[in-house]
Amino acid sequence: MNFDTLFVLSKTFALVWFFLAFIAIVIWVYWPSRKKGYDEAATRILHDDDAGQVTPRNLPVDGKG
Repeated sequence: MNFDTLFVLSKTFALVWFFLAFIAIVIWVYWPSRKKGYDEAATRILHDDDAGQVTPRNLPVDGKG
């Protein structure tokens, strides 16, 4: 094998590896058992669980907390 053949084989191997990794990630993300976690993450910002913490929305106007 010469350098050109190894170069082409390495590029082909990398392409196949990245394609398989992409497919595995897509399957992992869209697996039906993960739907509940994603739904909770999507609506977590809407819940006011940290009412006692200082956030930019409830800071006093003068900036003293």
